[in-house]
Amino acid sequence: MPIFHMPDRPWMKGPNTFDMAGPVSELNSIITNTALFSGMAQEPNGTIFLYSKQPGHVFAYMVPETGFNASQTAGTQGPSIHFGPDGSLIMVTSHGTFTAMPYFHNVDDFEALVDSAFGMQMTMTYQADGSFIINYPGLPYGFSLRPDPEAVFGDGTDTAGLKLPPGLTDFSPFSLRYTDGFSQNFRPAFAHADEVMAGLGKLPGMSNIQMNADGSISVTWTDGQVSYRLTLMSSMVVSNADTTNITPGFSQSQDGSWWYTYANGLMQRFRIEATLGQ
Repeated sequence: MPIFHMPDRPWMKGPNTFDMAGPVSELNSIITNTALFSGMAQEPNGTIFLYSKQPGHVFAYMVPETGFNASQTAGTQGPSIHFGPDGSLIMVTSHGTFTAMPYFHNVDDFEALVDSAFGMQMTMTYQADGSFIINYPGLPYGFSLRPDPEAVFGDGTDTAGLKLPPGLTDFSPFSLRYTDGFSQNFRPAFAHADEVMAGLGKLPGMSNIQMNADGSISVTWTDGQVSYRLTLMSSMVVSNADTTNITPGFSQSQDGSWWYTYANGLMQRFRIEATLGQ
């Protein structure tokens, strides 16, 4: 499957994606017959838009290079789309199966509006799990976030820019109003969710580990005869640790806060919610 090389962005590493002209054409043959969606298109920058039949609602996705599996073809079943528990859009076509992750409604607009709010130019890395990390020069910390795929058109009375909720904390979601009138929500996300999930898998009693559509991670912890479903929710703030003495894994600070230290030395706080059962 041909790789679609996105225009070089000095502020963003990648991503490269796929030329989806053929798969999108196949999928449009069935999407128009669904109750929820009216069509799909790929923009010149690689963004895939899934258009809702509900006016003013559109969903944005990106297929990372790791999101293609040539062996999982539609065969005689025909093309299909469905959503994964991690918020992915899974597209089965005769070309193979493409797994797309949530993306920006307008990535250039996002960059300009957030840079304007901070008064400086960001560097940003979009990752294969749909999260992205923002860094600003001179700051000892960055931000790890994940977009909701859905953008909703407003009534035209609000101005473009960041929209922060009252009582904002580093665990709070927020929204961005784009210059075209659409708004998209962003949520805190683990900077490297794959490391956190692998770390959970090494702990005793842990099973059924899953990344969720909101960027949180769920795991079942069995303690004797009792099982709990734990949900780990990250802070949006990612701190730079001492890279000369890295001990990757989970830790708890003196104030009771939980932290995860990544292999590259970044540290991120998270909180845990527990419910009885699996």
